[in-house]
Amino acid sequence: MLCAMLCAMLCAMRLGAQTVRGVIADSALNEPVSGAVVTLLDSAGRLASRTITGTSGRFALPVIGHVRRLRVIRIGYRPRDFTLEISYPAPDTSVSVRLAALPTLLEPVEVVDAGNCEARPDRAAAFALWEQARAGLLATIVGREANPATVSFVSFDRLLKGDGPAIRSQTLQHMELASNRPFVAARPVNEFAQAGYIADDSRGRTYYGPDADGLLDPAFASTHCFSLVHDAKHHRDQLGLGFEPSRGDSVADIAGTLWIDAKTPALHSLEFHYVNIERAAEKAGAGGFTSFRTASNGISMIDRWTIRSPRLTKYLLTTAGIVAGDGSARVIGIHEAGAQIVSAAWSDGTAWRVPLESIRGRVNRQRDGSPVANALVWLSGTDDSTRTAADGSFVLGGLIPGPYDVFAADSVAASHAFHTNDDLRVDLDSAESKTVRIAVADLGTVIDHFCAFQPRGRGPALLVGRVRFGDGTPADGARVEVSWASPAEPEPVLYRRQAAKDGTITVCGVETGIPVTVRVRADSPAHEPSVTKVLLPTTLIEEFTLTIPVVIADYRQPIFGAFDAATGAPVDSASVVDDWTGRVVGITNADGAARLSRLPVGRINLSVRRAGYDPHTFSLNVSPADTIPITVILDRAKRP
Repeated sequence: MLCAMLCAMLCAMRLGAQTVRGVIADSALNEPVSGAVVTLLDSAGRLASRTITGTSGRFALPVIGHVRRLRVIRIGYRPRDFTLEISYPAPDTSVSVRLAALPTLLEPVEVVDAGNCEARPDRAAAFALWEQARAGLLATIVGREANPATVSFVSFDRLLKGDGPAIRSQTLQHMELASNRPFVAARPVNEFAQAGYIADDSRGRTYYGPDADGLLDPAFASTHCFSLVHDAKHHRDQLGLGFEPSRGDSVADIAGTLWIDAKTPALHSLEFHYVNIERAAEKAGAGGFTSFRTASNGISMIDRWTIRSPRLTKYLLTTAGIVAGDGSARVIGIHEAGAQIVSAAWSDGTAWRVPLESIRGRVNRQRDGSPVANALVWLSGTDDSTRTAADGSFVLGGLIPGPYDVFAADSVAASHAFHTNDDLRVDLDSAESKTVRIAVADLGTVIDHFCAFQPRGRGPALLVGRVRFGDGTPADGARVEVSWASPAEPEPVLYRRQAAKDGTITVCGVETGIPVTVRVRADSPAHEPSVTKVLLPTTLIEEFTLTIPVVIADYRQPIFGAFDAATGAPVDSASVVDDWTGRVVGITNADGAARLSRLPVGRINLSVRRAGYDPHTFSLNVSPADTIPITVILDRAKRP
């Protein structure tokens, strides 16, 4: 028995050590073929191992289990699939495979598609192209598995006003990671087939896009119909594979075109739009774009992607407030998100870098055209900024294609990121720099323009404040009073403001060198009734931040008890947690009772947690004088 076990272990070790090695070459040119996916299959046709060839066309695969077949697939070539003769145990197996290039990517294949697709004359040719697209998608997936790259990329997230193109906000982020898959679909493709590519919940709407894995999955082909698309103007030397949903239901889906470079051949790009959605969203261009890039070592990868997601509402903003509309949706903003890989490097020495774009120019004074040295130039919504040289020149580099709002500021305004130039939009669409000239006005002129339609005092300064609560949230609607004793006025100057949704307030015409009192009142029992701060403005822009503390209250005992739902017995050692802060505010004793301490006045959510019991969450309106007992019944957790 022991001998048999040892033999089995030795045989397994021997099998695990075997390798199938070989080289893939073009049958006509006798040159190595890179980017070919080589797969070993067992006797049941299951995947044993796979890899992708590099520039030399060579591959090496471990023999896992009893391998019976070898399959080679490469876009632009006829696939090869043949029986592999391996002796067990035996030395490594060597093979040489020659691939025949296809004279056309539209070589007819057997058509097996969704049964409810319309019979088209280009049906067979479309499926031939789909088979080539599948080969390219498979190479993208296997390439990242077998030979991952270290990539650096820039992701962007921007919100456009209305249906565009004005930018409301924009953020850019530079990242580096050891993977060539910066874009991953947030759902498996089978969920797309069932639930669609759009999800609506209480937080809003989420638009999903497909990745290479999702397109390759059989579920995609089974729910879409294919056709040939030609566009000589915009896609010269490319073949387009059009796709649209095959089902006739109302599930949100995608339709579009997968473009393939016919000369290389290689995957080029994917363009798609959402269907079965509101007409307003369709008109606003709800959809996405993905581009592919093939490195010299044959590895294909997604190098750029973007999704355009319109934000909708069925309400109208009128002078009487927000009211219900006629039931039809309208666009109130567009969210665009995406990323672009700017460099990639592999362990075999292969590397590429995208030539990024730049914005360069000069900053001059508006009044006389003289250059402005050390002016701050920045891009709205990004961390990209620079200072001008002595001649007013500047360069902002390392930018990906897209729209940018360019701001500049001189003197004091720079320290407050308060731009003093007119709105300037720059659209970058190629790897070339854009040259601009920026004229900045004097800060006083800009403040006068900003305050032109606001009540203002006799002074030259602008007061910019931010009011927030103790938890850091904006004090939306807080009442603010700003006053100072002006030598030119018989009575103290008093201005009343209400904080905006983001907690900001502005007061124009503030006098400098005179103490200014700011008093904030919050109509909330959970916060201090008023907070006062005294400022001494010395510059044309004076900033301040004022925090309204939270009122803390202690409940009187007894106020809380936890009991077992099945037995009615007290539950000890149960933690009572403030869901907002995550702080434990009480722990039950042997009687199941607890004292809840330092709770903010007002309505809060608490949860009771104890090992062996399901968590229990409840809402509580906190009042310092409240002595009403609170009883919580805990259910025992079900065993898996």
